[in-house]
Amino acid sequence: MPIIKSRVHADELHAAKKALAAANGEADVLRQQVLEQRAQLDERAQQNARLAAELVQAETKLEEAHRQLTEMQAHTQVREEHHCEQMHRMAQNVRTLEDMVQASRRSEREGSSSMYHRGQNAGNGSTDDAGRARQRGKLSHSQTSAALQRPPAVPTRGDKAVREQHRSPPSPSPAASLPISAQVLYWQEQLLDFSQRAAEGFGEVQRQLRRCLPPSPAAAGCHAHAGQEPLAASASPGTDAHRWCRQLRRLHAHFDEVVQADSKLISFLLLVAQQQGQQLRTLQERWAEAQNTVREAEGVLDEANARVTRNAQESAVLRQECAVLTEAQTALQAQLTNRTREHQAAVTALHRLQEAHAQLTNAHTRQEEMWATRLAQAAELQQQASNYAQKLEAALLDKERLMSAAAASTEQQLRREVLEAAKKRVAVFLKQLNACAEQLQGSLASLSNSPPLSALAASTVAGGTVQKVSSTASPEPSPPGASSSAYSASLSPLPQSFGQSLLLPESSAAASM
Repeated sequence: MPIIKSRVHADELHAAKKALAAANGEADVLRQQVLEQRAQLDERAQQNARLAAELVQAETKLEEAHRQLTEMQAHTQVREEHHCEQMHRMAQNVRTLEDMVQASRRSEREGSSSMYHRGQNAGNGSTDDAGRARQRGKLSHSQTSAALQRPPAVPTRGDKAVREQHRSPPSPSPAASLPISAQVLYWQEQLLDFSQRAAEGFGEVQRQLRRCLPPSPAAAGCHAHAGQEPLAASASPGTDAHRWCRQLRRLHAHFDEVVQADSKLISFLLLVAQQQGQQLRTLQERWAEAQNTVREAEGVLDEANARVTRNAQESAVLRQECAVLTEAQTALQAQLTNRTREHQAAVTALHRLQEAHAQLTNAHTRQEEMWATRLAQAAELQQQASNYAQKLEAALLDKERLMSAAAASTEQQLRREVLEAAKKRVAVFLKQLNACAEQLQGSLASLSNSPPLSALAASTVAGGTVQKVSSTASPEPSPPGASSSAYSASLSPLPQSFGQSLLLPESSAAASM
């Protein structure tokens, strides 16, 4: 019975060793899987952190792009306003130049037609360039780009691959335990050594007992054929019995030692089994916790995958927005280049206009100098004309004096002629009166029959009338002042008109001068 128990214990020890080895292997596999899971979780955490950083960078880049776009829009608006102001100023300058050219053309009248045509052609070209620049600016400002770029495909791993990669390891067997300590290995080696020695001793005792007993014929044949007789040359049965007694005592002592060792080993193995049971329970709890952590990790991985997909979608949207922004930036850059070219063309046109303006100003200064010289000449001519007019006025005064003298002489002649005519008329009237007197005398003579008083009265009356008529018919010459003044008053329009007729050619000549 003790031998069977020892063998059973040995088998149990071997089974326990195998179970411990299997448990250690499974624990190592579990540790490796847990480490791999932790590494994968760390990698996923790093990927999530990197994706979050990339998302933050993309957001910052998007904000920077929006800010740059707003700045570019504001800058382009300012440039457009500046260009519009420059165009307005250039148009005003062109208008002023055209007005100046027209004024100079009106003022020159001679010798400036070619300059005016050049200035007008330059002004028209500049106005046409300005109008074309404004039209191009309006067209480029009205154009908008609405093209959207196709979102790039983001490679994502499927849920099945993730499940296969992060699949939970198989559950451990109940025999799994922690690694075996050195003390357990030492006692196991001692137990095996004692069991081997006990088995060898018991086998030797069995062989010796078989030799001491009388052998049967079959056993003798078997021993003869086998040829295994190590103690065939024994001396005598007494010595063999004494020797066998010593060996039995020694074997009993060894067996007692083996039994004690077995009892110690069994107690130790019971303790180890209890400890291993506790360790197994802790391992099972840890395994459950590990499974829970794995499930949580799978949930976290699912969430991370969802976040990755969302981040991929957001990154695709951001790429689309970035593409739109880049297209808008290229369009704005093209507009800016066009505006710069137009601005350069406008600047060149402005330079040409400035050159033309400088030429016109030079021509205008030359014209002003020429007109100043002409004004000086005109002033000199006016001075000469004033001197000549003074001379003409003196001559006219002399002429008026001469004309007045001539008028006085003509008045005297007219007076003489009038006096002669009056004398002639008076003579005719006297003749008529004499005839009347003769007729009266004849009548008086016929009336001589009348008394003398009446005749005398009639003669006196007739003589008085004749004297009155003669006195009235022959007037005395009036004083020269009164007659000349009245006559001159009656005849004053004639010399004035005559003087005017005489003055007209000189005045027309002076006006023409």
